[in-house]
Amino acid sequence: MSTPSVYKAGANTQARGIVGKIGKAAPAPAPRGKVETDAKHTPKDAKEMFLKRVQLCSVTYDYSDDDKDVKAKSERNAALQNLREFLNDSKNVAQYVIPHLDLVIDMIKKNIFRPLPMDKKGGDKLGPGEAQAEGGDEDMVIDPAWPHLQGVYEFVFELIICEATDVKSLKVFITPSFIQDFLQLFDSEEPRERDYLKNILQLLYAKFVSRRKMIRKAINDSFLTMIHETQRFNGASEL
Repeated sequence: MSTPSVYKAGANTQARGIVGKIGKAAPAPAPRGKVETDAKHTPKDAKEMFLKRVQLCSVTYDYSDDDKDVKAKSERNAALQNLREFLNDSKNVAQYVIPHLDLVIDMIKKNIFRPLPMDKKGGDKLGPGEAQAEGGDEDMVIDPAWPHLQGVYEFVFELIICEATDVKSLKVFITPSFIQDFLQLFDSEEPRERDYLKNILQLLYAKFVSRRKMIRKAINDSFLTMIHETQRFNGASEL
């Protein structure tokens, strides 16, 4: 099976195109509240604050109930906003993010790698065309976790495009199992999530040249599985 042409572009051209595109296609980030500044803290204090934020964001909750763990969810979202602010300062990235990439990647995986909601009828997942034929958007379940996941996807996107991010260090975590789990998320019923996944995958392909063959193979395997086994996959058009 031939590889989609989008994964044959040059790294620089592809990255520029994605950055420009996500500004139009991706939902606008939620308004940020006032964040703590680390300038007044010692390096040790700033490190502890960073690790605390990562720990807070590593905890997942039952997002199907808006009245449950309200305070904890609010604290988590505030911590996530602060983590995104860290990426705006190259010194923060070099001193705190890169040395603790294992914890950061683990936090990301705990949030986005999860069982995906099924359609309302509780049957097989529906492809976009089939879903529309069987009742349109009204019959689709929008993941209640999405408002809490969007900030995580924005953090991932900003981490990858950040010039201070050490490619060699980050590349270690882009493994076959990571890519496989990442591609499975394209089966999400949430179109906004699939849009983020598409843009992030293209960035990974553009930035990590040595991982391109692995990514192409994983994409082809996903299509073969859809053709010969599941025959239904929400994110087929995005891939």
